[in-house]
Amino acid sequence: MFKETRQGWLVVGALFVSLFFVWGAANAGPVFFVPLLKEFGWSRERLSTLFGASALATGASGPFIGWLLDRIEARIVMVTGSVICGAAFLLASRVHSFGLMPSAYAVLGAGIGTATVLHAGSASAGRSAASAGSSGR
Repeated sequence: MFKETRQGWLVVGALFVSLFFVWGAANAGPVFFVPLLKEFGWSRERLSTLFGASALATGASGPFIGWLLDRIEARIVMVTGSVICGAAFLLASRVHSFGLMPSAYAVLGAGIGTATVLHAGSASAGRSAASAGSSGR
């Protein structure tokens, strides 16, 4: 196997593991919905606000992440996002009232957007389209 091919498969494997843990943890909310309701005694509306805050932060962080991807190597941005996700989960585990929990989930959402290939893929597709257009194809 060529060195480039082996390196490519290593990148695919690393992305798989990263996405497995980040998206798996982020999308496990419905699994824990009822236990969280019982544990904290919050309403369904309040608890749903957390997942909305996360989704909103994921989308809102896109322009900033795109800007970063134009200036910094994607793997550094994605590793930073994974660290942000871990910090957000630690923060959420230490919060005992609803007041700070949406903030923790917003940080989680920003970390998800940064750690995944969501914005990196968009930036890459934009560059491919721009280069295809500039070459006269």
